[in-house]
Amino acid sequence: MRNYLFRAKNIYRTWCYGSLINVKDYCCILEETNKSLLLYPKLDSTNGYIDGYATPIDPETIGQFTGIYDKNCKKIFEGDIVRAMMDYGPAGMRESIVEIYWDTFHGWQLEYFDISSIEVIGNVHDNPGIFKGE
Repeated sequence: MRNYLFRAKNIYRTWCYGSLINVKDYCCILEETNKSLLLYPKLDSTNGYIDGYATPIDPETIGQFTGIYDKNCKKIFEGDIVRAMMDYGPAGMRESIVEIYWDTFHGWQLEYFDISSIEVIGNVHDNPGIFKGE
């Protein structure tokens, strides 16, 4: 069975990592460090309440781990901004800065990258102006 890892900003605007739980309109992350303490959180679907070690999150910041690490052994998540050598076909390889996202038909849009050259340089939530040189 494949493990799914997510990250999102919690109510204090800091990142948390773990399993994503969504009950009605309530989203939270069961943090990695607490998995051994609480295998199955208590869910109250009426109130959207999750008891125990789940952290309430901002759903706009959710990103899934791609299963790929950058050249510095950092996990690459959906919403990360990376610098990498990209294959432009007949034009050859050149450096590009792109946002990582999931494409329903093609999966993680990493197929045109030289995987060994990928470096996470930020993310769309902490560095919204990175493409504008801010």
